[in-house]
Amino acid sequence: MTVGWPADAGHASARLPLGLTLHENSYDEGDFAGAVDAYDHRRAAIHTMRQRDVARFGEAAFYGWSEDKARQYAVPQRTDFGEFVRVKGFNLT
Repeated sequence: MTVGWPADAGHASARLPLGLTLHENSYDEGDFAGAVDAYDHRRAAIHTMRQRDVARFGEAAFYGWSEDKARQYAVPQRTDFGEFVRVKGFNLT
């Protein structure tokens, strides 16, 4: 149970356009880079993100969602997760 009030007003997070995430019977990259760039700028107009690991990656002039995800996944995380869920009884094969 959550009790209390949010620290700020918050916002609804913009999502990637459906055309970038859903492909039926074929895959067409089309203008993928342009669509992601437009998404980055649309999200940046709503809220700003603190740049991830500036010491490692430097400071970007424009820091959008795609740059954040690239930095996030450039560093291995939870490498022990497979073993963790196997110990809990999950079969990952």
